[in-house]
Amino acid sequence: MAWNPTFKINLLDVLDSSYDSEEVKDKLREFVVETEFKQLFGQRVVDEIVNRTRDQNIDKNGKSLGTYSKTYRDSLIFGIYKGADKSVNLTLTGSMLESLNPKLGKYVITIQLEGEENRGKAQGHITGILGKFGRAKPRDFLGLPSGELRSMFKSSMKDYRAGAFSEILV
Repeated sequence: MAWNPTFKINLLDVLDSSYDSEEVKDKLREFVVETEFKQLFGQRVVDEIVNRTRDQNIDKNGKSLGTYSKTYRDSLIFGIYKGADKSVNLTLTGSMLESLNPKLGKYVITIQLEGEENRGKAQGHITGILGKFGRAKPRDFLGLPSGELRSMFKSSMKDYRAGAFSEILV
């Protein structure tokens, strides 16, 4: 069984680090446990991870995902799926990033990958151990910088409290 890479978000910690006022934190604490808020925020985190990785070619720390090795670029599977495209965006087939989803707990959202094969691919990218293609620079895409997480939390809370979540989640 492959390692199961995850990104865990403690909602109370993000709430506490996002606002200075204890009064505001106390008022917002009740919304953090609501399923609809967690769905909205969790999906936004997944979307940001996917978009940043696929479209900007950067990892969770804002660093480039690097380049493909010559061996990998010369492989048959690379030729079939990527052709001449040399940008590293972890989307050879598209299945790994598309398998990301938020699992909702009471105070924790866990961003995880579905499927053994996708978890194995993620493990290889995160650790830099890529099976028959050998070693590569680690490409840890699974996460967000804390400032970005706080900003996304605040905008999600604002949208949720304004009722905008119903259109977003549909």
